[in-house]
Amino acid sequence: MPKYAGQLPLSEIQKRLNRRTKIFYGHIEQSLNYGLEHLFHDRVDEYLRIESKVEDILRVVSVIVDELEVSSNLSELRHLERRLDYIEEQFDDLDSEMRGHRHRRRRKPSLFDFFTKTTGGKDGNSDEMRSEINSLSEAYETLGLVPGTSQREITTTFRNKIRDLHPDTRGGDRSAEPLLRKLIEAYQYLKDEFKIHPSPFK
Repeated sequence: MPKYAGQLPLSEIQKRLNRRTKIFYGHIEQSLNYGLEHLFHDRVDEYLRIESKVEDILRVVSVIVDELEVSSNLSELRHLERRLDYIEEQFDDLDSEMRGHRHRRRRKPSLFDFFTKTTGGKDGNSDEMRSEINSLSEAYETLGLVPGTSQREITTTFRNKIRDLHPDTRGGDRSAEPLLRKLIEAYQYLKDEFKIHPSPFK
C-alpha cells in the first residue's frame, strides 16, 4: 500500500494513514469471505485457525486506528505506520495461506455441500436446502438480525455463528447441526435476495 513521502502536514498524514487502514479492513473482509466460501468447505480446521489469527490482526488495527486519532506529532505517526507495515505483512502471509488451500474442482465449493455430507441430504436441490426458511423476516430472525441490516454485518454475524456452532469447535459435538443448517439456509436466502434486490443491503 502507498506510504506518504516528503514533509506533509500532520493532518494530511493522519488522513492518509486512516484511508490506508480502511483499505486494509476491506482486504481483510475479502479474505475472510473468500475463506468462508472456499476453505471452510474442505478444511474447516484450517479456516478456523487462520480466522483466529486474522481476528488478532483486526484487534491490532483497531488499536492503531484509535491511536491515530490522538497522535499529535510526526514521531508517533511514523511509529504507527511501522506497526501498520508489520501487521499488513502478517496478514499477507495469512491471506496467501487462505487462498493457497483452495482445491481445483469442477464447480466452486459451497458451504451448503457441508450439510449435504453431514446430514445425508441429497445433492443440492436449492428448494430442498431452503425449506426451513420461507421469508426475509424469518431469515433475519434466524440470524438474530433486523431487516435492513447491511450485507457486511450479515456475513460477519453468520461467520461468527457458524464458527461457534461447528462440530470442530465443539469437540466433535454435533448436537448443534440442526441450528447450523438453519443458519446456513438463512444466510443463503439473504444472499439470494441481495442478488435480486441489492439496494436494501448497502
